[in-house]
Amino acid sequence: GHLHAAPLAAALARLWQARLWVHVDGIEAWVPRDAVVKRCLGAAHLITSASRFTRRRLLEWVRIEPERVRVLPNTVGRQFMPRPRRPELMVRYGLAGRKVILTVGRLSSSERYKGHDRIIRVLAGVARECGPLAYLIVGSGDDRVRLETLARNQGGDAMVIFAGYVGEAELPD
Repeated sequence: GHLHAAPLAAALARLWQARLWVHVDGIEAWVPRDAVVKRCLGAAHLITSASRFTRRRLLEWVRIEPERVRVLPNTVGRQFMPRPRRPELMVRYGLAGRKVILTVGRLSSSERYKGHDRIIRVLAGVARECGPLAYLIVGSGDDRVRLETLARNQGGDAMVIFAGYVGEAELPD
């Protein structure tokens, strides 16, 4: 499930004489890890990566055969299938007549690589090309104030909507 759990998973695999499969999602696999984690990865029968980028970064610091690291993209459940927009959500967030760019994720200063700020910086230009739009950001965290300030300074604060935390029941909509 996570690179940081690889030592425990490797120990259990040895104990049960089972094959070890390690999955890496992103940033945790981008920088070299200690010898214990490297040994666990070396013992893994299979390593999957959520993206080609993460696979490449992992292979830069761990000495294993590249064919043992396969890309297995993250997927979403059936509840996230496209469907008509709920009118009350359109009103709540002021989305009527606008194309919507949606990001769901933590707003953490330690995870700025996710690129919320990059979208905010280009939003005005995208709107000129595509017409009225909104950038709906779902999530919370310590980086929200910086992102709100950036949106204001870029003149895009009318286009950037911070929804905060949205519960599992409403998230698919």
